[in-house]
Amino acid sequence: MASLSDELISTQEKTVAFKTYRVTVGTRAGKGSSSQFKMSLMGCQTSDAGSCTADYVPAAHLRYYQGPFMTYALAAEVAAQFRPGMQPVVDKQRMCSGEDTVTKMPLVCSADMAKDMFPCEANGKDCKSAIAGSYVGYTQGATTTYQNNEAGTDTTSAGPIQRAQVELQDVGQITAVKIEEDVVFSSSNPCYTNGATKAQCSNPWGVGFVKVNTNDPKTGIGNGVFYVQPRSDLFVGVISVSGANDAVVDLPEWLEAGPPDASGGIPVGGVQNAILTKCVAQQCEEEMETKLGMAQMRDEFGNAYEAERA
Repeated sequence: MASLSDELISTQEKTVAFKTYRVTVGTRAGKGSSSQFKMSLMGCQTSDAGSCTADYVPAAHLRYYQGPFMTYALAAEVAAQFRPGMQPVVDKQRMCSGEDTVTKMPLVCSADMAKDMFPCEANGKDCKSAIAGSYVGYTQGATTTYQNNEAGTDTTSAGPIQRAQVELQDVGQITAVKIEEDVVFSSSNPCYTNGATKAQCSNPWGVGFVKVNTNDPKTGIGNGVFYVQPRSDLFVGVISVSGANDAVVDLPEWLEAGPPDASGGIPVGGVQNAILTKCVAQQCEEEMETKLGMAQMRDEFGNAYEAERA
């Protein structure tokens, strides 16, 4: 009996709890990406350092979120792939869905092409048909210009604000956030094996901000809301830059957020390129969302942003 009891305890200790995190993302104007992105977290269950994750938990794709009814699994069936800063559209004529026959990169619908297409909104009849028929196209989301002061002399242009979700191991109090473009540079990537560079096979995302809500949408219970403010020029993906002797080289980047330094900025000298801020009170959330201009933004379908407080 003792050995059986020990075995049961061992099995329970190995059980990993998963949690659905609600994620809101903002994109810089015109800097959406046709790629998919994966997110991962680090965290601590208690104030004891021994309860903290040793590394990032296994990453998972960001998927659309419309409310508690849309589970992470259901989103994979009734919603288009989540591509930050982009609006999914129903491309019945197949003008700009799929991939380029030469570069093997995902096609992007121009604004002129997309203007007569229906938006592919999650759970919609036309959208579900487009998903089943593989004719979902993507176009850059609308740009919103909002005022930074009452006089209107200082304005900011931003891409769409979007609601997503990700199912990950429950890390407790979040201590770090990581988001990467889901591209593999190997023989399994037809673009890369076609002789292109990594930058040519990447579609970097100009991230504006990220909000991660750990609270249960029904009860409001959780570990709070976290805001990520990245470096202002950060592109998540691979870009081309000038290297030694003006040679063009590939520069891969990902979003990696953690606590600020003593001055409130991004720590210098490490991999961190974004600041992670936790809010436990509604006033803090309101201040952060005002600072980020979220209240004045619209989603990829043209709807005004409505803050979630649960």
